[in-house]
Amino acid sequence: MSDTDYLIVVRSSSENDEIQNLLTLLGDKHQIDSFTARQRLVGRGAALLARSEPGKLAGLAELVGQHGIQAHIIRPKTPPHAPFRVRQVTICDDYLEFSEPAEPLRIERGSRVLAILADLSGRIISKNLSQLMVQNTYRGMAGISPMTDLELKKEVLRSHSVLDLYVLDEKQGVVTALRLVTGGFNPQGLGERACLSSTGNMEQLLKLVGEYAGEFILDCDFGLALLPGCQLRRPDDGDDARAANLKALTRYGWLMSDLVLQKEAHQDSQPGVEVSAFPLHAVIREEIEKDDEASSPSEGDSEKVTLPPPPEQALASRRWSWTRVLPVAVAVVAGAGVFSQGAHELIGKVFYEGLRTGALPALLSAALFVGGFYCLRLKRLIENTPTSRIRSMAMGMVELHGRARRKYALVSPATQTACVWYRLRRYRRNRKSGWQLFRQSDSGAVPFLLEDGTGAVTINPEGARVSARVRHEGFPGQEGLMVRSWSGTDPDEKWVEEVIHEGAFLYILGTARPLKKVGPSLGERLREALRELKNDPQMLKKYDRNGDGRIDTDEWDAARADVEEKILHAQLRQRQTPQSGSATVEIGRSYSHTRPFIISQTESEVHLTRSYTWSMAGLFLGALFAAVWALKNFLETVGFVG
Repeated sequence: MSDTDYLIVVRSSSENDEIQNLLTLLGDKHQIDSFTARQRLVGRGAALLARSEPGKLAGLAELVGQHGIQAHIIRPKTPPHAPFRVRQVTICDDYLEFSEPAEPLRIERGSRVLAILADLSGRIISKNLSQLMVQNTYRGMAGISPMTDLELKKEVLRSHSVLDLYVLDEKQGVVTALRLVTGGFNPQGLGERACLSSTGNMEQLLKLVGEYAGEFILDCDFGLALLPGCQLRRPDDGDDARAANLKALTRYGWLMSDLVLQKEAHQDSQPGVEVSAFPLHAVIREEIEKDDEASSPSEGDSEKVTLPPPPEQALASRRWSWTRVLPVAVAVVAGAGVFSQGAHELIGKVFYEGLRTGALPALLSAALFVGGFYCLRLKRLIENTPTSRIRSMAMGMVELHGRARRKYALVSPATQTACVWYRLRRYRRNRKSGWQLFRQSDSGAVPFLLEDGTGAVTINPEGARVSARVRHEGFPGQEGLMVRSWSGTDPDEKWVEEVIHEGAFLYILGTARPLKKVGPSLGERLREALRELKNDPQMLKKYDRNGDGRIDTDEWDAARADVEEKILHAQLRQRQTPQSGSATVEIGRSYSHTRPFIISQTESEVHLTRSYTWSMAGLFLGALFAAVWALKNFLETVGFVG
């Protein structure tokens, strides 16, 4: 027996505010990495959160329980034996008899049965992961939900599944452990329930055991749970992969049995800890009968709305960067003009005289000083701008911290991952074997949301100085995780993609301004209303004051004034309607383009100011060196230095 205790938690299906607060506390008080803790707390199935010496996990278990996560402390045991392989099933009035090579074993009517229905191929893991990726792409993180119990059961049954049955008793522990494999037992014992499909026979057997058991717990999470020694190996890992997976399944089954049996004993020893029945996602007997409901969409799924596609005009794509092309174009035109006049030595002479007199070093020094002061200005602005909360922020320059949420179903073009912002650069190898940028595209003005716990606000990233942590690189033909390109690789081209994924923690320094309204203007609405009035004879009769059947100039002016007044009142009512902050305000670049706009994926602004400090120091040192160089050349030119 091991002398180490395990703290096993029941993972939450989605990340909420309670999970966010718990992740912070786990990092501050227990030094548990937030990324690892998030994997252990969010998902499907049980997971090992921590292991330690006996008596040291009670405080951690209590903290986890206070934040809505079900937990259990257990000391794992070595499985005494694998479940006995069953070849024949016999139905009797008071029990089910299972024949195996040694002697028949029984499940008495009313027994407590734990059933582990497992897929050893790893197909369920891929299915669940694909479903989560698709949901994240088109619904956003708030719409992510793992496979339901009934969906998972049906998917496992479609594979070459294995069913382990554990008959439990609070005093004796595991009384009987049986194993049945799809297509590996004689279905004749099922009687009228038998069918031609091996998958159907396994499903009928599962229903039969559920009918005979007094308390029936079905667990289908093998392979999805994160428990030590219970990981699946892929079938292509070797001939011993199935044997290793069966051994892992045995360990998983005995561990789940211990969790069920030790629940009450643990509650007596740890009365302050909320513990739920294990395993998680138990399917009761009545649910097994609802096969038709499992295939129909649930009410919760119908309420989930997919994210709209990003507006095409907001996506930016350019073959060259004009900030780089314009200076080069000016230099080329100037050079062509000089050479057309036959002054081939003029450029060299100007360059030489500029260096000799110190004019060019002086210009370089001035440019570097300007860059250094710009970095100093940004650093002081970041340090002196107070952090605002979204609910109480004012118009003008603001500093915000929060997590990014998608407003549109934006997907990065190279890696096909859901994100709030991306930038894709394509490079081509030049004659000197260097990489030269020839095309760049980004998400442009596709807005996203920033949430900080007090509200949400729209961020328009157009024109922002964006710093992303995640960076991918590859060659043509390696693009796409979900949609693969088969065009083949090209060693003379490559792409580099920077991505800010949904849920990333961002620092924003920008200008808060009223959100531009999208819709017809007041004049357009007035013209449309007058056009409708002209086409409606019944409405025109109201303005025919003299009753001659015609609308003269005075009557039409009165109709126009009436319609205009109605439209103005409707617009005023619309403005007075209360709206959330994200619907009325956006953070973006200032209209004058004189204020900085920064979007940085960083946990703290200290990292951002530190980078500007190093840049400022380098620029000032370079400017000082260039100034000394310019002064020395100038003094030599005028004769003060020999």
